[in-house]
Amino acid sequence: MNKQILGLALTLLLCISCSVFALDATVYYQNGKYVVKNGYDLQSGIAAAHYDDSFEAKGWDVLSIETNHLTKDDMQSYGAGYLEGVLTRKRIYNHYVNMHTYSWASTPDKKMPQYVRDFFESQRAWVRDSSAKYANDPFWQQIKTVYLQMEGLVQGYNDATTDASEKIDYASMQVMSSFGDIFDILNVKKDFRPNFNKMTPAQVIQFAQDNGHCSALFKVTPDFSNIYFGHTSWFTFSRIYKTYTFNFNSRLVASPKVTFSSYPANLASNDDFYITQSGLVVIETSNNIFNTSLYDLVKPQSLLCWQRVILANRLADDAPSWNDIFSEYNSGTYNNQFMVLDTKKFVPGQPLAKNLFWVVEQIPGKVVGGDQTEVLSYGYWPSYNVPFYPEVFTISGYPEILKKPNASDMLSYETCVRANIFRRDQYKVNSIDGMKNILRYNNWKYDPLSLGQPGYAIASRNDLSPTATDATRSCSGGYDTKVSSILDINTVHIINGPTSVDQPVFAWNGQCPAKFSHVGLKQSFKYDWMTVKWN
Repeated sequence: MNKQILGLALTLLLCISCSVFALDATVYYQNGKYVVKNGYDLQSGIAAAHYDDSFEAKGWDVLSIETNHLTKDDMQSYGAGYLEGVLTRKRIYNHYVNMHTYSWASTPDKKMPQYVRDFFESQRAWVRDSSAKYANDPFWQQIKTVYLQMEGLVQGYNDATTDASEKIDYASMQVMSSFGDIFDILNVKKDFRPNFNKMTPAQVIQFAQDNGHCSALFKVTPDFSNIYFGHTSWFTFSRIYKTYTFNFNSRLVASPKVTFSSYPANLASNDDFYITQSGLVVIETSNNIFNTSLYDLVKPQSLLCWQRVILANRLADDAPSWNDIFSEYNSGTYNNQFMVLDTKKFVPGQPLAKNLFWVVEQIPGKVVGGDQTEVLSYGYWPSYNVPFYPEVFTISGYPEILKKPNASDMLSYETCVRANIFRRDQYKVNSIDGMKNILRYNNWKYDPLSLGQPGYAIASRNDLSPTATDATRSCSGGYDTKVSSILDINTVHIINGPTSVDQPVFAWNGQCPAKFSHVGLKQSFKYDWMTVKWN
């Protein structure tokens, strides 16, 4: 192992136990190898990073990586990935242990099935071979950079890992970066697909709660002076807020810099929550697929959702072009409602301009997108894991599943619990604090709209379910929130942990059974809001 890498890795391991530490580091290419050294050097280095390890104290690590424009694009990508793999090695390993337990909980031997591993390896080979085949195509050159960043991440992590038992192969690392895609990839095999016809209404609701991720809101002030936006994720706890600045030489790049909420080993957000240098705000909530025959269309010869989002964020200068780029090589995995706000088109005090706000929905075999600025101009746009477009809603199988008793509580676009709460309370949002409050809202015991269910609210708390046992209790639900506004878009307010407003603080040894792996995470999640000045 290179001595420079070993020295940096040891420094990181020593500091992980500290409450907070900040580190500058640079990756170089020397004597045919990538080498990481302390210090921030963008004159002779390939990429440099600033890393604040503040997770234990504040709930988030903060990582910023920038590349040297004098270096070839391929080396910038690989080097940035390599640097991140070294810097966040310990976080990656802990996240791997936790995600491995979660991802394969429903598989027979609690391990990654071979067909899933084959899918990832086939997809990797297809991207590699296609990038070589179309080497002169600027678009495929950008696809190659995404592929190389992941390759660098895997190599950097493993080079910085001295314990052989903690090495992670490509497919396993890809699972973490693809945790949104993975559950659809599992359904490629027909035997693994859920059988909704045999599910009870309660099982359908539980499926929707466990597999629907996130609540989101865009709120226009009544005088059109500002637009607030925010997002509460429903998934897992280990968080890193990242800013990537890739100073590529390609003429296609519209946004060298992108800032986003993320996780160890993830090159995309996967929440998703992004703000790009070109002025786009990109947020999504996931949708369920109840028509499982759609999974017949999922093939490895495609770009995974997280890869297409990276490309669209980097290359798009407006919402329509974001839609077009994202639609290329649709994998049909991690099927979401994406909302794209073009802040460049916003003029305070003026009516909202055409194409300021687009909504884009993906299912296997199809991406449907369109300008929904007129709807937003009425005051707000909520998102809660139910498709907006009738075509997507119908093809996905929602009309049939809504025939089950009580399914509309979670799955009706017009009248599900979160739709009703957003409709009732969105008028209260006229400040950042108002946006924080609505996206952390869960008053299930006293709010009649919540129907007595803590898992139905905007900031879901399935761990508090009054009817669950230790055997059936889920730790899923809203676990973080990010908010900002057009008038202060360089500042993002973030908080980690399930809401404790009107609720008990989340604790692993309290409401959540010990069967859920939480290596490297605090026993209880009581954090304050923190701010990130990203630009």
